[in-house]
Amino acid sequence: MVLKQPIIGVTTTVIPRREGFFVQMARRAAANDARLVLFHPDQLHFDQSRGYGYQWNGVSDQGWGKSDLPLPDVIYENVFVHLVMQGMVRSLRKQAAAFGIPIFNPLIGGKAAVSQWLADCSTCGLHIPVTRRVRTVETLDDMLRQFGVIYVKPSGGYGGRGVFRVRQEGGTFLVHCDRFYDRGPLRLSLSKSDFQRFVRRHLLRVPHIAQERIPLIKYRGGQVDFRVVIQRNRRGAWELVGVVPKIAAPSGVVTNLVAGGSRIRFHILQGALQQQGIGIEEKALERSAIAVGQMLTRKYPTLGVIGYDLGLDEQGEPWFIELNPKPARRLLFPEMQRKASELVVDFGLYLTEQRGYIGGR
Repeated sequence: MVLKQPIIGVTTTVIPRREGFFVQMARRAAANDARLVLFHPDQLHFDQSRGYGYQWNGVSDQGWGKSDLPLPDVIYENVFVHLVMQGMVRSLRKQAAAFGIPIFNPLIGGKAAVSQWLADCSTCGLHIPVTRRVRTVETLDDMLRQFGVIYVKPSGGYGGRGVFRVRQEGGTFLVHCDRFYDRGPLRLSLSKSDFQRFVRRHLLRVPHIAQERIPLIKYRGGQVDFRVVIQRNRRGAWELVGVVPKIAAPSGVVTNLVAGGSRIRFHILQGALQQQGIGIEEKALERSAIAVGQMLTRKYPTLGVIGYDLGLDEQGEPWFIELNPKPARRLLFPEMQRKASELVVDFGLYLTEQRGYIGGR
């Protein structure tokens, strides 16, 4: 084994600050005799086996400085989701694979595929809402006849953008959305013909899924779900980072903070619901999340971070809503953010060690 200081690369378009998540990661790396380097995806030059990125120099209080470095031993792909969807890291992933450099997190299947995997997972302990790909207007007609109220989501969506709640009342279709892309909230009451036109214009041009409505518990008039974040540690095992309850506005469609939702500490929500005769347990959510992580690891060995949105009904039964391989850190409370930063570094070191050498390029 060649003993050199391992380099953990983080691809990001964010300019680093003197404090924050990246600094916490850099300090964790330094404590483990490793280097953390921030790279813009365009500044990794695989043909030259070099990269140009930011290193933290906290010892002399100089903050972040740019320098020319060898290629990293492992890469944490941390580019914003909307930029990934535009193809920003496509070349990076291809070239890293050619050089044998592991990347976490890898791209995973879409929402419909993940729902099917979980439906087949006997150890995950989750109820899975009926989920169908929206291929025609008739798909939504069938779902509305069966369930009365459905949710329609873009397959590659994020932040509650373009998530619709659709309810049929007789010949009227009520379409609500908290973030109608960049146009803000949307509340429509449509005839059948107008609804069909709306679907063809907005829902059939890009992949969408439709799901039955989940009977979620409510708090102060808003439905509640839970962001459950797990990450892998130095041994490659999954650990709970935290559980954050999210609450939609009383008439809201989604619980996302950027769409008008709010967050609350688990123990506060737990105490309030107990007074209503509703019991919720953090451990039940953790067990389900870990089981799902173990199942997905078999498909994606370098998967290291997962954020779930899970729900509980009034019987305390857990429901799967969706999975996010890049959960928003700002939703986490400070102690959870610290743990998340440490585990990113720890799992990066685990992947480096799994390659059979440290810094041996």
